[in-house]
Amino acid sequence: MNAGYCINKGRFALLILSFCAFIFTGCQKFITEMPGKDMGRADQAMLLNGVEEGMPIGIYIAPPFEFTTNLQYGAISEANIDVIQDIAGWISPVDKLTMLDMANSHGLKMVVADNRVNGTNADITAMVNTYINHPALSGYYVKDEPTVSQLQDAANRYQKLLTLDNNHDPHVNLFPSYATGALGSINYELDYVENWIQKVVAANLRYLAMDNYPFMLNGTFRDVPYFHDLDVIRRVGLKYNIKTSGYLQSIGNSTDLRRPNANELRYSAYSHLAYGIKKPVWFSYWTPTGGAETFTNGIIDAAGNKTDLYLPFKALNFEMKQLGKTLVKLNANAVYHTGTTIPTGTVRPAGNFIWQPQNAAQSMIITQFIDPVAGKEYIMVVNKSFTGSNTFGFTTANQVANVKVVSKVTGLEEATNFAVGSHSLSDTFLPGEGKLYALEKVAYTATVSTFAGAGVAGFLNGQGTVAKFDFVTNAGITTDNNGNVYVADINNHCIRKITPAGLVSTFAGNPGVAGNTNGVGTAALFDHPSAVVADANNNIYVADTWNWALRKITPAGTVTTVLGWVIPFPQGITMDKNTGKFYLVSALPSASNNKLFEVSPAGVMTTRTLSVPVVSGGITMDSQGNLVIADNGSSNVYKVNTGNWAVTQIAGLAGTTGQTDGIGLNARFEHPWGVAVDASDNIYVAGCGHLFDAPTIAANASNIRRIEAGTNKVTTIAGGAVQGYLDGSGTAARFTVPTGITIAPDGTMYVVDKANHRIRKMVSP
Repeated sequence: MNAGYCINKGRFALLILSFCAFIFTGCQKFITEMPGKDMGRADQAMLLNGVEEGMPIGIYIAPPFEFTTNLQYGAISEANIDVIQDIAGWISPVDKLTMLDMANSHGLKMVVADNRVNGTNADITAMVNTYINHPALSGYYVKDEPTVSQLQDAANRYQKLLTLDNNHDPHVNLFPSYATGALGSINYELDYVENWIQKVVAANLRYLAMDNYPFMLNGTFRDVPYFHDLDVIRRVGLKYNIKTSGYLQSIGNSTDLRRPNANELRYSAYSHLAYGIKKPVWFSYWTPTGGAETFTNGIIDAAGNKTDLYLPFKALNFEMKQLGKTLVKLNANAVYHTGTTIPTGTVRPAGNFIWQPQNAAQSMIITQFIDPVAGKEYIMVVNKSFTGSNTFGFTTANQVANVKVVSKVTGLEEATNFAVGSHSLSDTFLPGEGKLYALEKVAYTATVSTFAGAGVAGFLNGQGTVAKFDFVTNAGITTDNNGNVYVADINNHCIRKITPAGLVSTFAGNPGVAGNTNGVGTAALFDHPSAVVADANNNIYVADTWNWALRKITPAGTVTTVLGWVIPFPQGITMDKNTGKFYLVSALPSASNNKLFEVSPAGVMTTRTLSVPVVSGGITMDSQGNLVIADNGSSNVYKVNTGNWAVTQIAGLAGTTGQTDGIGLNARFEHPWGVAVDASDNIYVAGCGHLFDAPTIAANASNIRRIEAGTNKVTTIAGGAVQGYLDGSGTAARFTVPTGITIAPDGTMYVVDKANHRIRKMVSP
């Protein structure tokens, strides 16, 4: 909370406050502080690796100097607090060290406020030298709630402190978006939060912190900006891999905030945790007095007595510390809201989400958490009612084998009433309460068999393994609504059709004859067709690569040209079945040049330039209308928003090859090719293993990978690093340079096994 304090320095025994104005009018402070973090950089690295037990909990406004006693500091420790935010920047260094000594004697850490932080480099150096070796030191205050114009100065002082002491954290806390009096009319996320990160440099920022107080004096809850701001720092924190901290309201004032009750304290805590906050800080522990602004009692009143909130505060902190043992390792991947209405800017869980409320009219927060190292998935549910208890029922997806709840007493996982047969459970929540559930999921497996192809290059129609194909280079595959499979038989210059029973025929094109002729069936000619896609009416569209064309084949086999001699070397194709637009890509760098090509149903092409290289033969579309691209050149998978053409990385690290399974950017791909998306938006990637037009002999990524929707967890579901030909289950199966991949309406997958000149079939139980 923005509390401006005008201090009578002659009275160290009292905290005399001169409150100039409340933050949301944007008035500036005389002296302000920022809650600290009880970890240095080395400890933070441990935290990121999941070694740190629990999450640190802080308080803003510690006891005034006259209350630096065992009684008061013992009460702080007893309340399960870890970090004290010192606000008394005017107190002498000698007295400050006394406060640190008292904190240390009770196992507490302290963020030091010293007015020398605002001075010269020599002043800052002297300040650091005063405290650097004290065992209770957590960090140094820099600036609380800087305006946009103050960000650069705060960043300079922040960085100066890091150069002097890299083991303790500088602290800067940001305004909420609704502090328009201070911030003006800006884009909060870009002009303020992102601006701060760019100035301080993301790699330097120990955590991203923000004020956010929702309980209004008129009895309402400030829901829209509250959740907006929580989501901003959640998303930005994930984007830059920065831990986040939030201020939790535990006090009111005479201006616009009411004093929260015990239920509202609980809701404040759990709603912050649901948005991935890793360090909760309470405003206010001590009750400010003596200023122009009148405050309600905090956790401790101005005379040092425990108020009615102390015991629920203590119990709640204990719960957060137990859950924090798990939460501190997790990323808040997605946050959903339910209820008859939800706050503007929030979203409901999609129908294919792994965890569904049985009564979507009940009001709750549902967060999907992911362990970025182990890949384990968790769900947090928060009762959004802070006036009454509620019993909620949930149904999980079929891949969930069991659900456990993380105990708030031990921090360990315990049994729930999860029913395996119905994939359902129920639980009762106190007002504002949140619970964390651990999901145990069935490992995805796939069995590989040979669907068609004799295993040698050639041309022959027939049943199953009698047929022959000639995949001299990478080729694609698709299915129609009836489960028929269509293959771009690239070196035979034709499109082959395979029935669900495995009967192979020539659908269009004259086998072995290259050309550019429209017509029916074998009267039509193609020139090295590379990829195919089916529309909702079972028309097949072809990326006719050497003709630089988009061709259409009706179910009757009539071939026409949608757009010819315009699209640069197209090798991958998908379409939006809602709009009828086509999207094509090329893996030939001279043709792609950071671009993909959009073609309207009328045959008008628009070139879309992306922020990343586009060297790809694999493109598809998910259920949300995003393009999903497996980039052969960069060895990663990303999605593209077709509304604003923003690129979001999904899995793999651009420019780095490998075959490591893992979460998101921790996974590795080796020049992937084909990509497909199932009905639940899980992504499947054909390994390929070589750059387009590079030698394929060493293409050892002969595998099929799966990227789980929501978690971006990458697993190898078939094949491996060893080339070969073998039917079997999972990684026991063998491929040699798989390129195209598609998923039929019944969920069956089909793969172009290029160097084996076969079509492989994959089914999952």
